[in-house]
Amino acid sequence: MRTARHTSAFLVFLVAIGIAPLGAPALRAVAQTATADSAAESAKVAFAERVAVRALRFAEHDAGGFAASRSDFTDSAWASFMKQFDGFLDATGAPQFSSIFTPAGPAVVVGGREGAVHVKIPGDLIQTSRVTRATYRVAVDVEVSGAPLKVQRLTWTTCVGESAKRYCM
Repeated sequence: MRTARHTSAFLVFLVAIGIAPLGAPALRAVAQTATADSAAESAKVAFAERVAVRALRFAEHDAGGFAASRSDFTDSAWASFMKQFDGFLDATGAPQFSSIFTPAGPAVVVGGREGAVHVKIPGDLIQTSRVTRATYRVAVDVEVSGAPLKVQRLTWTTCVGESAKRYCM
């Protein structure tokens, strides 16, 4: 049988370890906040997946198609993304090869800070030109944040060897 003294001691214990006793309205608010946070994170992850596929899907000699995802990036993220293509663009900014990225699994949230979500997306990157075709197992690394959402960083790592393919994330 609980006495008022036991209940009071229990409440003091909860406060001491950092758990404030919550009533039904407070619990409801916490649940709604958690649901909203989860929905916001899910939207960011979905955006990151869409942008990764779109940014890494372009046709050889098509500068417009290559730059189609530009509006999804911050200025500094786009400049950084473009540096990865140094030596592979012609004088008009068109790629000298075609590319298709196909996710091979769901994006995995690997971090986040101050409203940003950092995800890795496993997949296959197929690059072709008139004379060659290469398929790479990759992990695309994307960080998104802001309102509206913008890519803060998009890079990829090529996985080499059989064991790297299994642990590409």
